[in-house]
Amino acid sequence: MGAAAPKPPLAIPPPSKLGGILVVVHEGPIMTSWFTNWIERSPLIAFFVLVFGIQWLLVLALLILPSLVPPLVALVVGSWLPNGIGLLVTGVTAGRPGLRELFRRVVRWRISVKWYAIASFVPAAVALLAIGLWALLGNAVPDFASADMLLPLILLAVFTGATGEELGWRGTALPRLQARWNVLTSSLVLGVLWGLYHLPSFFLSGMPLENAPLITFMVGTVGINVFISWIFNHTGRSLIMMFLFHFALNFTGNVTGIYSTPALFGLLAAIYCVVAVAVIVLDWTLFTQLTCPSTKRPSQTL
Repeated sequence: MGAAAPKPPLAIPPPSKLGGILVVVHEGPIMTSWFTNWIERSPLIAFFVLVFGIQWLLVLALLILPSLVPPLVALVVGSWLPNGIGLLVTGVTAGRPGLRELFRRVVRWRISVKWYAIASFVPAAVALLAIGLWALLGNAVPDFASADMLLPLILLAVFTGATGEELGWRGTALPRLQARWNVLTSSLVLGVLWGLYHLPSFFLSGMPLENAPLITFMVGTVGINVFISWIFNHTGRSLIMMFLFHFALNFTGNVTGIYSTPALFGLLAAIYCVVAVAVIVLDWTLFTQLTCPSTKRPSQTL
């Protein structure tokens, strides 16, 4: 038997120069890193760890160097963080088909008019109900925003929570939660985490919630998230509905001055909790069933 033929030497692509920097060009697929492997194995955990981890790195930077970034810029950057992480997690776990499906939900507009009305007007109705009850109890109504502030508040509501967060919270996290738990449990879990994400707004100067009561906000956020999840599951997981509701929620809160009156804010939160309980009772079957198809691969955990 003859000697085995020697193995051919490993082909190394020739280096090239780009602006004086040595560049080695590799052909073929890029090796999957531990980072993407981690996201693939545990997409939900990865989503929340990355969102909260990066957020608190930014918060620490602002606390150490408060003049580094203006509050409005910090608010916009923080608001868009869930979207960025949501796109990352979706891209890693589901590739281009998953991203296409996510963006199809952004433009999923063929929905009954009643859901447009619910998403657009319920936040204003709840805010006005809270203010009306507050006035009937003999309290002074808070000052509404002046006319010259309406456009800035509209732009603030559009470019922060409304468009900046929903690809993450309801576009990425909620479907994966509902693939594991029923709608009620998923709504409660996401409501708590969504509320905790706003925690820096309570102690960073210049943020919209710096005068709002934290515990009341957390309770109200859970109730609001239950209601949002109800809309979400009745509209084919349309993200247009999520954008509309989130915009209306933030805009009415800022325009009516509710955030600056702690007791009134508590009344608003209580009404949302009553609304949440009502939709749970009236739509018990929806809230106690697994309604969304699994978005997990066989090797994925949370």
